[in-house]
Amino acid sequence: AAISHEHKVGDLEQDMTTGGNNAGMVTFAMPIDYDTDVYTVAAAYTTPKFQAKIAYEFSNFIDHNSTGFHAEGWNFVSIQDPVTLNYTSYEQNAIYSLPPSNQAHTVTGEIGYNISPRTRVFATAVYSLQLQNDPFVQATGDAYVLTDPVMAAQLASNPSSLNGEVNTFFGNVTLTSNPLPKLDVRAAYSIDTRDPNTSPMWIYGDANDSYSLKYREAVPESWTKQKFSVRLGYHLMPETRVTAAYTYRDDHRDHAITHNAKENEGSFGIRSMLTDHVTGSLGYTYSDRTASAPD
Repeated sequence: AAISHEHKVGDLEQDMTTGGNNAGMVTFAMPIDYDTDVYTVAAAYTTPKFQAKIAYEFSNFIDHNSTGFHAEGWNFVSIQDPVTLNYTSYEQNAIYSLPPSNQAHTVTGEIGYNISPRTRVFATAVYSLQLQNDPFVQATGDAYVLTDPVMAAQLASNPSSLNGEVNTFFGNVTLTSNPLPKLDVRAAYSIDTRDPNTSPMWIYGDANDSYSLKYREAVPESWTKQKFSVRLGYHLMPETRVTAAYTYRDDHRDHAITHNAKENEGSFGIRSMLTDHVTGSLGYTYSDRTASAPD
């Protein structure tokens, strides 16, 4: 078991654009006041043929300024003043959102088994629950938006906090073997998933753009990615080895420009010790990828 605590405090130089097409930039000192606590407990069991390990980790990140602050800095506009022939600048302040406090629970399991002296299988599984529910900062400092009853009502329809929840899972199974003295084989399968239970958000833009409040729906990322690979290696001579490999990838994403992508990849290579101080290698890879039409 282990416990760790980290505290960071200070200031970080930060900057952001303040107008469309990079019309202006403002720089300011962003406050840092972080605490990160990590609690871990693990257990393992080992025999000559079988090995197993399970671990649990809880991570708690706290930003003591996460409710946001008024950034005050100096704005530099990229348009030159025709009278003074200098670039104009002026004081600028805005509401700035800082990293939110969050928590994560992670469970990891590992198993290894020696099927024979020449063959071994190894598996890993990792599940994580990630949570974040800090309150949102003020939606806008634009007085025009706040005084317009329609726009103010639209902004008020958003929740006061994210209530974010993400479930992730990663699994991998790998088989390695030396069926013949000069031949080695490796096969592996992995799956990576991200499943959020976070509600979509309406993001509101420039209220002065044609005097209408522009808005877009922001949806959380989710995916399932799978990969299968097999590789064969053979020693032609003690110092020369040839390899052949094949990899198949299948990626599915929700709420993405490309929903489905599949890839077949084959490769061949040779590697040899030419002299005691020189190693030479030559390889060829061919890949074919197909993807669904953009959404």
